[in-house]
Amino acid sequence: MIRNSDILFGRTAATYQFADRETIRQAIREISSLQVVGIDKRIPQIMFERGYLNREQIYAILESLLQSHQIKSIYPLQTYLWSDQDEKLFFEYLGLPYGGRTLREVEEIPQQIAGKKLPISAESLLLCLNIKQTLEKGGIKVKLLSVIADKKLLTPQFAEILPHFASTKQTIITSQGRDEKQMRKSIAILFSQIAIVNEKLSQEHLQKALPIWESVSVLGLNLKYSELLFYLGYLDAQSTTRLASFLGSISGIDQHPRFPLFRLSREEKKFFDQLLEKGAFRSDILNTATQFLEKMKKLGLHTIRLSDVLILQGYLSRKMIARKWAEIRKKEMVEEVKKLQLERTEESKTLAQMNQKLNEELLKSQEVAKKAEAEVAKYYENAQQLGYEVVTTTQQEASQFEAELDETFRTSQEIQKAVIQKEVATFKNRVGKVGKEEAKPLHVLIDHYQSAQNHGNFYITIILLILGMMLLGFLFAWYNTSSEQAAGERAWFACAVGTKVL
Repeated sequence: MIRNSDILFGRTAATYQFADRETIRQAIREISSLQVVGIDKRIPQIMFERGYLNREQIYAILESLLQSHQIKSIYPLQTYLWSDQDEKLFFEYLGLPYGGRTLREVEEIPQQIAGKKLPISAESLLLCLNIKQTLEKGGIKVKLLSVIADKKLLTPQFAEILPHFASTKQTIITSQGRDEKQMRKSIAILFSQIAIVNEKLSQEHLQKALPIWESVSVLGLNLKYSELLFYLGYLDAQSTTRLASFLGSISGIDQHPRFPLFRLSREEKKFFDQLLEKGAFRSDILNTATQFLEKMKKLGLHTIRLSDVLILQGYLSRKMIARKWAEIRKKEMVEEVKKLQLERTEESKTLAQMNQKLNEELLKSQEVAKKAEAEVAKYYENAQQLGYEVVTTTQQEASQFEAELDETFRTSQEIQKAVIQKEVATFKNRVGKVGKEEAKPLHVLIDHYQSAQNHGNFYITIILLILGMMLLGFLFAWYNTSSEQAAGERAWFACAVGTKVL
């Protein structure tokens, strides 16, 4: 049976285009075929071994699945990476020609290597060679060393044959590996992948942006990765918003740039400059923000502004700019009135003009604040709508591909089962024609393949039993509910009759 998590992983890898669909189908075929011969592997292992995905991409795909609540956790995965040279060295050690073997030749191997010091038993070696051959008949090319490792037959003696044996074991992912730093990196990779696929970003930009984002985080500035790319000049505002909507729609990860929160209008920029001139900000806050700004500029964020830093640090907001400016103007007006009263000039006319001017200015500041609020609301409304349009199309394509993967798995298993049934029939036929000693390795092969088949049937039986128990539970609950409802109706009827009699 194919794991749902493997299907989800393949579908998500296709959605982000980390690998093309045919590559993912091939990985599913391999998982399916391996199961038939008694080897249980996960799709991230296959795609890592084949070089289709690297560790960071695997972590990123899993992060998308975790953030969208499609999986609950990740499990450690390890594998062995064998080079063609490793395989060749092992075949040479065995005294076998490096390349494909026929069924007849595989059966005769124990006699050919008689007396040779083997790292595993001759029977186990025969089994692994036959598994390799059987898989290749089904269209799955594998290394003999990979089969031995997957069957958990590796021993320390392999180090005497292969000089780099110790370095072949590779950890793909660990549950502890998903720390805060890795999560941030995964989110950056996901966003960048979408941008790269849409030809909005290059791999070179990604390599430059990742360490800069880490540096910004260390400095303590709460800057989203999407915003960083904008400030670096890699993306424009519209592209950044669209890419963030796509990411959010398929993963639930929020990378929507907060442009409406800190990109000031012309009027707000004028208010902010006047606030700076009038010393409206505490000197320590302003100094810290100015130092941050200088560091950001050195990192390459040339378009970031002082107002952006103050807003990102939480010391300011667009709404606060207009309000703070209005408060200062009121205080200035009070001081001017006091001055007029002391000078005893023509107060009435001057005060009326001043009040009118102040009211106009305050009204304008209120309009600026309302406009900013409306812009923020409109921005997020548009982003949500854009995300809905994206997810509708994406989900349709993903669901269709998921069905294709499921069908690929079933078809591959049927093909591989047919190959094995033919193999087993051949083995059984030969058992009756050879002597007792020659029949021993044939019995090993027959027992293994029948055991693998029974193992698969066992899991299918367990799943069917679980489904049957769930159905019985549902029927039992429905029966109890119906019985309680009927009893309630009977009680109500008795009360009604009793009332009528009384």
